[in-house]
Amino acid sequence: METAKRINNSRKNKKAEAPRLKAAVYARHSSTKQNAKSCEEQVMHIKHLVGKGDICSRKYRDGEIEIDEKWIIKDEAMSGRSASREGYQLIFDAMSEVGKEKPFDILLLDDLSRATRDLGNMLDLYQLAKANSIEIISVSSNLSSEDGNARTFFTVHGMVNDLGNEMHSMRTIRGMEAKILKGLSCGDLAYGYKSIPTRFDMEGNREVARDFKVEINEEKAIVIKKIFRMFLAGYGRTTICKKLHEEKIPWPGYYKKIQKGRGWTSSTIYRILTNEKYIGIWTWKKTKYVYNPVTQKKVQQNRPEREWVSHHEGQDRKDDLRIISQTVWNRAQSMFKKIHDNSDHGPWGRFFPFVQKYMLSQILKCAVCGGTMVLITGRKGGYYGCLDANRKGTCVNKRLIRRAKLEKAVVNYILRMLKNDSIFKTAADKYNETMNAKLSNGEKNISEYEHELAVIKVELKNLADAIMKGSESKTLFDAIEGKEKRQRQLTYQMKQTKALQKEKIFVTPGAMKEKFKRLAGILRKRPNEACEALKKLFPEGLKMLWQGSLEKPGQKRETGEWRITGMINLSTKGGASEIELVVK
Repeated sequence: METAKRINNSRKNKKAEAPRLKAAVYARHSSTKQNAKSCEEQVMHIKHLVGKGDICSRKYRDGEIEIDEKWIIKDEAMSGRSASREGYQLIFDAMSEVGKEKPFDILLLDDLSRATRDLGNMLDLYQLAKANSIEIISVSSNLSSEDGNARTFFTVHGMVNDLGNEMHSMRTIRGMEAKILKGLSCGDLAYGYKSIPTRFDMEGNREVARDFKVEINEEKAIVIKKIFRMFLAGYGRTTICKKLHEEKIPWPGYYKKIQKGRGWTSSTIYRILTNEKYIGIWTWKKTKYVYNPVTQKKVQQNRPEREWVSHHEGQDRKDDLRIISQTVWNRAQSMFKKIHDNSDHGPWGRFFPFVQKYMLSQILKCAVCGGTMVLITGRKGGYYGCLDANRKGTCVNKRLIRRAKLEKAVVNYILRMLKNDSIFKTAADKYNETMNAKLSNGEKNISEYEHELAVIKVELKNLADAIMKGSESKTLFDAIEGKEKRQRQLTYQMKQTKALQKEKIFVTPGAMKEKFKRLAGILRKRPNEACEALKKLFPEGLKMLWQGSLEKPGQKRETGEWRITGMINLSTKGGASEIELVVK
């Protein structure tokens, strides 16, 4: 009896003395079609095994694993082929923090494929774990990064997962090709068409629609025919947009769950007028998306013509999906050819080799809709107006203002400011107050810079040691490059702060006024330079609102004034104040 007690006490003492190992858990499932609770089940399974003591560390033999609730990370409905997942990047970045206290000692995975299904990413993760003494344990395969020949096991698993990706992709494309050859939809619907399910399968207790057939949406087909008729009648794409808005015809993105766009646009009309689907030519598999490991984004590439697949295999076209007659189509494309062959025109209309930039370009905004005020017409030197009102017809602010009058009003306002010394005194006071408040914390900032530079120096030494030991990887070289860049930034910032601390910042109202005089001097002489300077002067732009009324009942002439409001920023570090300008 006493012997049994001594053994139990000995076990308890060993358990109490065992080092505590903080563990992170990463779970992932691929798509919304999979079990939505898959990640939760993976975490529950891992917790259950840890509680029973069935998961043991190979690196810390006597250690007791404790899962840190803060480091239970999930990526739900995310593909394992890309590393640009929020949860995965969180784990990866935490493991990359060389020289700092490790956030966890062990990374627990249900399976290696949950972390990544890409061979390159798998090896990067393995190298990073080895470099920073973090153990990766795959629960289902009972595999640890600290096992003998672990690199080989990780490589083989990565190759199998990568091959699985390729096979899955090939099977998916093969299934989609079969549907295309049957004339069914693969999600390539254009405006003017709809898809109807041809069969239903039971999944659990609900019916699931399958094999969608493409049909013409008669209501939208009328709109497409209307667009072609207007184009052949000589209407430009901008005018077509305005007429569609006037008739309150919904644009292609109007009925989507998340409404896309703000109305009909010239580019939408162009795509409709050049879409071969409207004459029954449906071709699929013309492009593909290729993953770029550097940018971690998918890039669209054209496929060779031999890989294309048609809905109308063995036929010239699908006549049951034709909306536009061949005669109308040929006339429309002939008109486009004439436009494109004209040396003064580009694919979107008249082409100018140099776009004239005026003093107020990209600064003016409509106060009604928030849209941009642009040069609507070049007549008599040009007139500014709301783009959405005059091009799309989606805003009521259709009033125009002559460019020369507006520029003169802005220039006169700036010249009047030069006569008001109190404005520059207020701006100088705000600037000096802001800058000196920042410099008052200079000692604290320098101390923080020095501390961070010391940490970076240690981190760079550890990274260099890891490379010297043979742990070469793109991740390590990228980490070194990032640390060196931060080191240069900190050194520069510390030097600047020390230099500024020697004397207090003080800007006189006269200095600000001189700067303003130089701006006034270039306003009309050099429009490009003036435009860039005014963008900094009015960082939020100038909002324009027309307020008018008829002179007398029955008269057509409207009288009123433009009210122009905004924030004027006399310096880059403070001194912003509201302005209000009236132009009649």
